[in-house]
Amino acid sequence: MNKNLTRIVVCSAIVSVGLLAVGMMATPKPISLQQPASTPRSLPPDQVVYSAFFHFVVDLQKEATDLENEGKKGDTLRSYIQTQSGLNDEEARKLNEIAVACVEQVSQQDARALVVIQKFQSQFPGGKVPAGMKLPPPPPELTELQQERDQIILAAKRQLAAELGGASFDKVAKFAERRIAFKPQAGSPGR
Repeated sequence: MNKNLTRIVVCSAIVSVGLLAVGMMATPKPISLQQPASTPRSLPPDQVVYSAFFHFVVDLQKEATDLENEGKKGDTLRSYIQTQSGLNDEEARKLNEIAVACVEQVSQQDARALVVIQKFQSQFPGGKVPAGMKLPPPPPELTELQQERDQIILAAKRQLAAELGGASFDKVAKFAERRIAFKPQAGSPGR
């Protein structure tokens, strides 16, 4: 991976972990390791699936470019989603454009969220809450930034659906569900 891609992945991971950590601290919930057999398992929300999918699209293109810059062939990576989803060249081009624009906007949003997270964390040097002090709730602006982030991704998904049309978008959606939003199998954890 090149340095910019590594930076994007690391920043996205930091923001995601920060949001998760702050959210977990703000709303503690008991965790049950056993789920009733009748509980249907659902797919993750669209903004989660398509965030990962658009990042995957962009990462494949960057990896293909890196290979080509090294004098190797990158066509297989470059056309992987097109081939797997049965898209024509124009549809693949639209998918790539939308994915790149979405990932760029999400990265900018994540950078804004990171500033808020770092400011919040700076209240607790060394990452420790002083004894006897209750952890304050996460800043409300973090929730707003997350909602805006989700809307960026969902808008890109809607744009993709509009530009590809129903049949081609359905192929891409099925690919995303199959490759990105796996459905966990019922059974005991760890199997």
